[in-house]
Amino acid sequence: QTSVEDGGETDCDDTVDESEGLETVDPWQVIMEDIQETLASLSQMMAPNTFCLKCLEYLKLAHPTLVLQAVEKVLRSQIEDISSSTARKVIAVAARLMGSDANMPLDTKQAASDVLVAVGCGFPGEVLQTMDCVIDEDVQPETMWLNTLAHLLRANGSGTMPHLEKTLTGLLPKLDAAKTVEMHSVEAHSRAQLQMALCSVLTSACTSLQEYVSGPGGSADPTVKKQDFAPVIDSAFKTILKGWLVLEGRNLQSLRLQETLVGALAAMSPLLSPETLQANVTQLVAASVEVYKHSSNGEALGQNVQQILLAALEPGFTVYHVAIYSSVDSLLRALHQEICARQETRLPVDEDNAVLSSLTLLANAFPKKVAKFIVGQLKSSSEPGRAGSAAMLAHLLRAAGTVLSPVLSRCATALSAV
Repeated sequence: QTSVEDGGETDCDDTVDESEGLETVDPWQVIMEDIQETLASLSQMMAPNTFCLKCLEYLKLAHPTLVLQAVEKVLRSQIEDISSSTARKVIAVAARLMGSDANMPLDTKQAASDVLVAVGCGFPGEVLQTMDCVIDEDVQPETMWLNTLAHLLRANGSGTMPHLEKTLTGLLPKLDAAKTVEMHSVEAHSRAQLQMALCSVLTSACTSLQEYVSGPGGSADPTVKKQDFAPVIDSAFKTILKGWLVLEGRNLQSLRLQETLVGALAAMSPLLSPETLQANVTQLVAASVEVYKHSSNGEALGQNVQQILLAALEPGFTVYHVAIYSSVDSLLRALHQEICARQETRLPVDEDNAVLSSLTLLANAFPKKVAKFIVGQLKSSSEPGRAGSAAMLAHLLRAAGTVLSPVLSRCATALSAV
């Protein structure tokens, strides 16, 4: 037999490694999947109350994240079969895990958060009572608690309505504590995260309230009235607009924060008292346009402006028109820029797009001003600018042709010259 040192061949030269091309199997992942399958099978074999209570016992032993996820699935699919006593026990355990020290894995805390939202779809009062107590205890509550509250308000808006005013009133001191101040970079980042989480709660609350009172036939609960929330919404609005919103800095973090703040302010605008809306609508519009100048999220601009205009241009409140009038040109420029950008990239623009809906609201309120703007843009030397203007005109002919009829001839003349 020839040795390798002699340059000869060995049998090993022709050997093929059979492991090549095979994926490495993670034994821990296999165990996790087996546990998930077992829990899923047990949830189908056992009554939902029994399964949830047994899971709470097993949490003390191992695999809390997987067990909580299994409980969440049962709660979401069979919440109507869960008893109040079981719900209270689930809430207590999930809240304890969420409030655990920093050594608790983040995925376990998130699973506990998801459980609270799921059980809150059937027992909103009990969950909100627990969350209100936890949030009230801290001057600066953990963002996970606030995000959980925001998710619950979105998941069960109607169920949380009877408790919403109390919850929002409890948040007001947290808003004051989270005002913008000079801080070290790490603390400033933490403060920004807190502000964004608080804004998420306010946005979810206002959106759910608007949907609740604007549903078919009005509010399902006649005791829940939009105007009753005006004092707490006014207070939160003024704190954010006057104390938090600093339109300076263009790094990613500050821009994300500014977008979140403006989005929350826009969501609050339909619920403000007439006095607060009239006094601040001009500044609110200016802030929305300013943030958009440095953002690539044009759809957010449309949604924010649409909410502001729906509140400010509500029929019968012509006093708001005077406040909006001075902002029409800047709004039209921002909306035109977004439409042109979509034309240039050939992105489709649906007729119910928030940007076009905002344009329609402006045209109905200020037809001459809108027509004058479009005529001027149709004469632009920029091809994308003309294309965007033509798209605006085409939309308005369909959506607001009757209102614009006195000035349509000027638009048609300008269009024929392009």
